[in-house]
Amino acid sequence: MTFGLTNTGFKPKRYADILPEKERRARELFGNDVNLSDSSPLGMLVRLNAWDEAAVWQQMEEVYLSAYVSSAEGVSLDRKCQDIGIMRQLATRASGTIQFSGADGTQIYPGFEVQTATGVVYRTTTATTISGALARADIEAVDAGVAGNVGAGAISRVVSPIAGVIAVTNPDPTSGGRDAETDAQLRERYVRSVSKPGGASAAAIEAALLDIEGVLDAEVRQNVTLETDPVTGIPPKAIAPIVWGGDADRIADTLYRVKPAGIQCWGEDEVHEITDSRGVTHTIGFNRPDLVAVNVSATLTVDTAIYPPDGDDQVRAAIEGYLSGLALGEDVIYTRLISRIHSIPGIIDIPTLTVNGGTRNIAVAKTEVVVPGTITVTSP
Repeated sequence: MTFGLTNTGFKPKRYADILPEKERRARELFGNDVNLSDSSPLGMLVRLNAWDEAAVWQQMEEVYLSAYVSSAEGVSLDRKCQDIGIMRQLATRASGTIQFSGADGTQIYPGFEVQTATGVVYRTTTATTISGALARADIEAVDAGVAGNVGAGAISRVVSPIAGVIAVTNPDPTSGGRDAETDAQLRERYVRSVSKPGGASAAAIEAALLDIEGVLDAEVRQNVTLETDPVTGIPPKAIAPIVWGGDADRIADTLYRVKPAGIQCWGEDEVHEITDSRGVTHTIGFNRPDLVAVNVSATLTVDTAIYPPDGDDQVRAAIEGYLSGLALGEDVIYTRLISRIHSIPGIIDIPTLTVNGGTRNIAVAKTEVVVPGTITVTSP
């Protein structure tokens, strides 16, 4: 049998291939009656040597596989992706709005910390003053990751209380948090991005948008006819990007740079004007996805000897993590929620589980993205 590089790829020697060769060589050197049993000194040395050689072959195979996107991992995959100009996306922080209740005149400065019942901490990024017993400020999660995406009302605690602040809550879900891109996710984006250097096709534009820091997903729709699309409203001979996340100015600049010449870049949510080197002004528009709040209510039967004291909070966080991780236009699958709930130890059964009041999958349009709504978990 041929080992090493072959016309079908790399064929490594395994321990089972190496050991007979080592034993045959030992008999050639020391005679056919040499003791090569498992307990003999020479037999043990032969096996140790065969094991070490098998490990070397395994390393050589990993080096070979690291040259291909489909099998490379970690840093090797990062370096392969640089061939087409993309990099692994780092974790991003969730953001949103917090509402304070308290005494009029109470000042709240940037850096004031609030948190959820599960310990996800946020800091205010703007200053505010309570007036009429209420005030609002922008917040950002302290730690990056999808755990920062929580439903409305999930933020209810103050980390370091101050006089004049009675209560806090987030009236709307937080969003934008994302874990660092996994190898599987990076490979998928690589496939979507292979056309990035190759012109101004819809796939190439999407690839350029996905490479912008903070962009979670993107889709480029187009109308190739000479009439306005009666369903989508896209003008004739125009593209209509939908971009989830990311800085609006950077998105507009990227769209101006990669869109086809003479083609309108249409959108109603974000409209920017860019002046080129000749002083000509170009209008660049794009849309943001509609946020679909998904409310989940679960009643659990648990083994109290195993179920954690904060099990309800853990279940709530697991549900929020699943909903927050859905991509643009990705449906909510009812059975996957069941799987996430059962990931918490001590759960015997889920007698009641409703999603937006029903027990079916939630269909999500390509122009929409799911965010956690009100998550209610009840256990005895």
